[in-house]
Amino acid sequence: MVIIVKKLISSCDTNEQGDVLYAEIRRVLDRGEGATVDFSGILYATSSFVNSALVPLLDAMTLDAVKSRVRFRGTLPAVADMIRSRLTFEASRSHAA
Repeated sequence: MVIIVKKLISSCDTNEQGDVLYAEIRRVLDRGEGATVDFSGILYATSSFVNSALVPLLDAMTLDAVKSRVRFRGTLPAVADMIRSRLTFEASRSHAA
């Protein structure tokens, strides 16, 4: 299922906005579907946003499972880098604990 970020939230700045996206991703994943998150029109995403929207997925699944079940499209390089770096860092941190 495709989740169009711009239809859910106006920007990707805050934890609260991240919570909205996270809830939608979980809803899709809990139905057994894969999620494609479309960031078209989003110019940036803060670490706070990504920490709320995507990092909590690592509480329920491995980074490899997130990569296989959640796809991203329409991401500008800076947004893609933020997502990749936060998920990779948090996955390695929780694995080391």
